[in-house]
Amino acid sequence: MSVSGFSTNLTYRDHLQFYMYSAMIYMALQKWEQASHCLSVVISAPTAKSVSKIMVEAYKKWILVNLLGHGKLPLTPGLVAAHVSRVYLSLARPYISLAEAFEKGDLQKLNAEINLGQSIWRTDNNAGLVSQVSGAFDKSLIIKLGRTFSALTMSDVLQRASSFPQGVQDVEEFVVSLVMSNELKATLSHSARNETTTMLRFPLRTQNHGFREEYIRARLMRIRAALHTISRGIAQTGQALEFSQEGLHFITKNQKWNGNSEKPGGVGSGEADGGGDIDEDLMGDGH
Repeated sequence: MSVSGFSTNLTYRDHLQFYMYSAMIYMALQKWEQASHCLSVVISAPTAKSVSKIMVEAYKKWILVNLLGHGKLPLTPGLVAAHVSRVYLSLARPYISLAEAFEKGDLQKLNAEINLGQSIWRTDNNAGLVSQVSGAFDKSLIIKLGRTFSALTMSDVLQRASSFPQGVQDVEEFVVSLVMSNELKATLSHSARNETTTMLRFPLRTQNHGFREEYIRARLMRIRAALHTISRGIAQTGQALEFSQEGLHFITKNQKWNGNSEKPGGVGSGEADGGGDIDEDLMGDGH
C-alpha cells in the first residue's frame, strides 16, 4: 500500500479550518450537539503563545451554539489553556454578556444585548445565529415551566414564559412545533368545558422523584435497623465478657497476684525453701 503523502501537506491552520467548516455545516442543519463538538476541537487546539483569529471566532460561535442547543453556557473545555481562556473572555465579551442575560432569564436584558450588538453580530457573521436566540430563550423558559407546573393554558404560557407579541395563537404554534420535534416532553389537549382553550400538560416527573425519596427513606431505615442490631450485639457481648469497671479491676488484680507468685522469694517459693531446710535438720538429729 503506497503512501499518498497527502497528509504531509496539511498545516495546523488546515486542521482548524476543517473543524470550523464542519461546525458551520452542522449549524446550518441545526445539529447543535455536533456543531458544539467541532467548535470545541478548534477552541481547545494547543498553542504556545498567540491565539489565532479562527480560534476566537470559533469560541464566539461556540457560545451561541450552546445557547441554542442546551439553553446555557457550559464550562470552557478543560483542554483550553489559561492564557487562551483569558483571551477568549476579553475578545468575546459581548457574547458572554448575551449568554449571561439568557441564563438569568432576563428577557429585557437579553433584548437589550441583542440590539446593542447588532453591528458586532454582522461583522462576525453571526447575525443568523443571534436571530435564533430569542426562540431558544422561549423554548428554555417553557421547558422550565414543567419543573413547576403540571398543566397550563396557552394564555398562562404567554404570560409567564413568552416574548411573542402576536398573542396566544402564535405561542400555541410554537409549542406545537416543540412537541412535534420532541424538544418538549409534553402533550396538548383541549379543555372539556372550553374546546377553544388548549392545555399544555407536562409529565408527572414529581412522581418519579417521590418514588426515589421513598426508596432512599426505606434504605436508610434498613441501615438504621442493621446498626441497631450491631449495637445491641456489642452490648450483649460486653456484658457476657464482664467488660465493666469492676470486672477489669478484678482481672488486673489477679494478673498482678499471679505474677508475684512466680517470682523467686515470693510466698510460694519461700514456703518450699523453708520446708526443705526443716527436713534436713530432722534427719540430722536422727543420726
